Amino acid sequence: MEHMPGAVYMKDLDGRFTFVNSAARRVIGALSGSQIIGKTLHQLYPSDVADRLAANDHRALQVRQPIEALERVDTPTGPRVFRSIKFPIIGMDGHATMTGGFSVDMTKRDA
Repeated sequence: MEHMPGAVYMKDLDGRFTFVNSAARRVIGALSGSQIIGKTLHQLYPSDVADRLAANDHRALQVRQPIEALERVDTPTGPRVFRSIKFPIIGMDGHATMTGGFSVDMTKRDA
């Protein structure tokens, strides 16, 4: 997943990041995963942005299937729009154990 073209991430049920690939690190503006792992969206983004992103994570957990959302985020390179797929990761006992996600930058760029 490290070389996927979009941001790939996983979070525990408390919203703490457990995995981020290099694209996710770039979006967040971190040089290493250790700057993100164990942190929540609210520790990395302004409250209004974190609330919106977390709401989509919760929605995926509630419906117990993948959801798709357009998410607007201010990044180190400016405002971006991402098409995000978020999904629950279901354990052997049938309960959600984590959330996973994949986000692709859909921001229009001038040619």
